Amino acid sequence: IILSLFVVLSTYSFINSEIYYKNKNIIFDSSILKGVITRIEKQTHDENFKLNTSEEYYVFSSIVDKGLNNYKFFYRVAEVGDSISKKRYADTLYLFKRNGEKYAWMFHKHIDK
Repeated sequence: IILSLFVVLSTYSFINSEIYYKNKNIIFDSSILKGVITRIEKQTHDENFKLNTSEEYYVFSSIVDKGLNNYKFFYRVAEVGDSISKKRYADTLYLFKRNGEKYAWMFHKHIDK
């Protein structure tokens, strides 16, 4: 009985987590992003950040690439005070460092249109 309860609760938690991240990816994908980073965090498989232009926490999973970002992860490069730009439904997020450097990241899309 205890094992069955554990399996049910684990499955429920996994499904809720999947729904949460799918909704967060829909928000990220459909948003026009332009602003200054006020908060940034690395989660298990995703990165999230907040901009000065919104109360939303944007969640995404960046793709490292030699040509776009020299194999650097977003969360290791981005800092509070840097600027971000992304068009609605675009496949690339742009980061503008305060020192003038520019980076770009493509990201995994986890949504169905």
